[in-house]
Amino acid sequence: AGAAAAPGEEEEEADRADTVRLIAVDLPRTFPQLGFFHDGGPTALGLERILHAFASFRPDIGYVQGMSYLAALILLFMEDEYNAFVALANLLSQDVYFEFFRLQQEDIEHHIQVFDIFFAENLPLLKRHFEDEGVRSEMFLVGWLLTMFSKTLPLDACVRVWDSLMHAISQGGGLGEMFCMRAALGVLKHLAPELCSRDFEGIRSTLSRLPEATDPDQLCEAIAGIRISPSRFRALLRDPRQAPRRASLLLPTPRAAHTDLLSPLPGAGAAGGGGAQLDIAKGCVVA
Repeated sequence: AGAAAAPGEEEEEADRADTVRLIAVDLPRTFPQLGFFHDGGPTALGLERILHAFASFRPDIGYVQGMSYLAALILLFMEDEYNAFVALANLLSQDVYFEFFRLQQEDIEHHIQVFDIFFAENLPLLKRHFEDEGVRSEMFLVGWLLTMFSKTLPLDACVRVWDSLMHAISQGGGLGEMFCMRAALGVLKHLAPELCSRDFEGIRSTLSRLPEATDPDQLCEAIAGIRISPSRFRALLRDPRQAPRRASLLLPTPRAAHTDLLSPLPGAGAAGGGGAQLDIAKGCVVA
């Protein structure tokens, strides 16, 4: 008879099998319109390797559905596979992504509470319409942030939003996290005339995928028009008591809870030691 499995080994093996299964499910539906990632495309194998590498690098997070869109978009702009992996790892070390991908219900609830405060302040009529139709922010916001809009926005518009996100992250002080909320509110502002005339199903459908004809310039103008005080944003994130209580969210149970943020990658050098950045032509940079 073989030796008995060490404590935790069976769970780790189950996690690895689950990771392989989830990645295999996600790959065919990641940017299906782009041949780069499908049917032997030039980056198809690289995308798969990066996702498996990250799941091994951070087993406390593992693979969460939605990561494939982030990795794929990075690969479009970074030819070197290792540098793309470093960029993904550093992006997912940002607070908002780390907390969302850990699927910690309390943390996600609090981020949505803060989002709803600024939603009501910036777009009060649309917020009231959503409430009347029974549309809750977690129904769209979680998916938007897990993919940083790459599944929702046309590629041209998505790249502009990502460029601004990287600029905000590079400034530090939580501005990257704040920009994520500004971008989400900006998308809602851009769609507000249409959303205000839709019912529950129409709103959900509209928010799931913006039309290819979406004008990136107009979207960026909408994001720039969203006003959030950095000091108040940070205060609300620090103190949950400042945000109103709401009903609990229904979220998956994470495999593990871990609070350590990503350390610099060993051997990353100039390509990734301080947090790799995408090199994309500047688009709608909003302070």
